[in-house]
Amino acid sequence: MGGPEIIVTANRTKPQEPPTRMNPAKPQRLPDDRNQISSKDRVILVIEDDLKFAGILYEFMHERGFKCLLCEDGESGLLLALEFGPHGIILDNQLPGMSGLTVLSELKNNTKTSHIPVHMMSIDDIFRHSKNLGAIGCLKKPISSDEIGGCLDELERISSQATKKVLIIKNEEVQTKLIQDLIASRNVQSYVARTGKEAMDLLSKERFDCAILDLTLPDMSGFDLINRLQNMQGILPPPLYRVHR
Repeated sequence: MGGPEIIVTANRTKPQEPPTRMNPAKPQRLPDDRNQISSKDRVILVIEDDLKFAGILYEFMHERGFKCLLCEDGESGLLLALEFGPHGIILDNQLPGMSGLTVLSELKNNTKTSHIPVHMMSIDDIFRHSKNLGAIGCLKKPISSDEIGGCLDELERISSQATKKVLIIKNEEVQTKLIQDLIASRNVQSYVARTGKEAMDLLSKERFDCAILDLTLPDMSGFDLINRLQNMQGILPPPLYRVHR
């Protein structure tokens, strides 16, 4: 499993594929590495419609030893993510057509791309919204080279981890077991918290790649837990995927 990436929707216990409605990718206007990628390369997909900034990111990726894919719109980005399965994605929110947040939601709702770590960029404050949808972070523009470097470090850390740690926050035993079976893999280690308090205790001690959250916990609602985690000192909540009964 490559990252924090399971959404369980109402009365279902497995991720759902989004409908196939994407148009063909638009012709690229910036050169990238799509024709020079081997199985050993570390690849980052940049979805950014500011051509000058995309070019700067492209050069920065090369300086850090990454191959880089570039596109200017969300639909092309989704197609490239499916075709190349990059190690990470840097995604702008202000895109022509579908927004970056919509692209993020599509990526996390597709089992073929849901494992790919995504770092958002925006001129607006969308940190909480993007984290709730599954982004590992969100940089507010304008962005410094140090911030880009930190973003790449985090993408690489998550994509290269041998074992992924998943926290299941759910009280109902049968459905918890179904989720554990669904994500079972030698590369996934699952933990279970039956209450919001147990989840906060675990998250204060361990770092998880994602958490699967039931909105109806015995001691608090899932939304209350999200708010508490976001206000707790020293805790960076993992991407949260919500379970509806």
